[in-house]
Amino acid sequence: MVNALSRRLANVHTPAFLVSIWSRISIPAEERRRLVSVDALRGIAIAGMLLVNNHAAGGTNPLPFVHVDWEGLRFADMVFPWFLFVAGVGMALSMAGRPDRPALKIYTKFASRVVALLAIGLVLNFYKYGDPLRYMGVLQRIALAGALAAPFARKKPLYAMLGAALFLLVHTKLLLSAAPAGVIPGSFGAEGSIAYWVDVRFLGEHLYRGGFEPEGLLGVISSAGQVMLGIAAGRWLIDHPRTTRGALGLAVGGLITLIAGLVIEPYIPIVKNLWTASYVLTTTGLAALLLAAMYYVGDVLRGERLLLPLTPPGKNALAIYIGSSALLVWMKAFEFTPAVGEATSLHIYVSTIALNALGPTTGSITYAGLHLLLWYAVAAAMDKSRIYIRL
Repeated sequence: MVNALSRRLANVHTPAFLVSIWSRISIPAEERRRLVSVDALRGIAIAGMLLVNNHAAGGTNPLPFVHVDWEGLRFADMVFPWFLFVAGVGMALSMAGRPDRPALKIYTKFASRVVALLAIGLVLNFYKYGDPLRYMGVLQRIALAGALAAPFARKKPLYAMLGAALFLLVHTKLLLSAAPAGVIPGSFGAEGSIAYWVDVRFLGEHLYRGGFEPEGLLGVISSAGQVMLGIAAGRWLIDHPRTTRGALGLAVGGLITLIAGLVIEPYIPIVKNLWTASYVLTTTGLAALLLAAMYYVGDVLRGERLLLPLTPPGKNALAIYIGSSALLVWMKAFEFTPAVGEATSLHIYVSTIALNALGPTTGSITYAGLHLLLWYAVAAAMDKSRIYIRL
């Protein structure tokens, strides 16, 4: 069956062999079950996390895969907010896309997911950091931000956008104006900020390695705003299913959001550790533009197969993230004595092999790439077997 893009190609007198090629790489409509663009964006975010989180011990990763020290933006700083944005899109598609299901049943199931994410995050922290237990983390941030944003998942896009604006304004107001003892109003640094004060006050010694908490409590507010922006995008795609208008509206919204983030950046700097409004708007705008492009190609023009290689990690995103985190913790904890040399951990041993063979930079990114290939193979095998682990 010739798909929509094949017909368009034929209408502009495209050579027959090109139409034939496109028809072969396109998926018949009856095989399409999900928005391939959403799975692709989620897959990109997870792949980015794997490359960023799996540095070789003693290596030097290329700058794009290293977080900025404080203020600024690199690729490494975009993958987590992209995941939060696409989490919001997924919430809208799964919760608002089922109007026949009672709201109580939907939110009860979602609440159990929140509790499970919190529990898994705490278990990973226990094995990674030991005692005192670090309370916050990536999974905890996802769970809490999702919980705050969930009431908007079945609302119109406008309400989700207004909710996001409100949360970002509240977060910014606190950063600019809150001034308990020891806090500098308007500080976007570490120890002088209200974010640090809140974490020390309520988390005590249960912080990230005893210092500043990058997934702190105050940032949950603005992170929830980012999830709400994802919900608004998802609701928009529900209201304009697989249409050019849907892709165009998403692109325009992403561009406006990106511009807004850049406009306020001189006054509210882009700081990931504080999850500032400029950081949320800039990363959301970039994510929305990327999603719009993939949505147009994969879901509107029905060129799904062009995006399918990106989707396996996205279809089992949480399972891959949890599995990769657990593997890295195990590799760092597993110690042995090689035939030549002293006792070492498996993480350091494999890292040393890569660094000695390829150098500090190439070896480090190769080591991270091996982790990515391993988990991509796992995700692809699970996808092929139709095994999807979701909370």
